This record gives sequence, structure tokens and C-alpha cells, in this order.
Amino acid sequence: MSPDWALMRHILVLLASNDGLADAELAELTCATTAEVRQAARILYHQRKLDRCWDYNVLPARARRERRAA
Repeated sequence: MSPDWALMRHILVLLASNDGLADAELAELTCATTAEVRQAARILYHQRKLDRCWDYNVLPARARRERRAA
């Protein structure tokens, strides 16, 4: 299964406007399955573009600071 780059961009946009979202919430907002969201979140985590705790996703502290400065 190849990564869904559009889904990953959509997840980052959603997280930028929220404090954090669970995998199920992201799946509902993106019309994707929870499995697809989890795969995308794992890739984004390894790229250090989001942080995960269980099935909850947030932007890393560095990204939040950059977002406020812009």
C-alpha cells in the first residue's frame, strides 16, 4: 500500500487549526478509513511532522512555534 500524500497534507492542515485530533476524528474529517489515517500518521511521525500518543495526534512543539511566528 503506497502512502497517500494528499491525505497526509490534509491531516497536517487539520492539525494546524486544532490542538490535536484522534485517529477516528481525522478519519471522519478526511473521509478516509482509520487504517489509512494511522498509516499516514506513522509516516508523518517518522518525518517528525506530527507527534502521537496512542491514537491522538498533535503538531510537534517546533511546528506550533513556527506557525505562531508566521
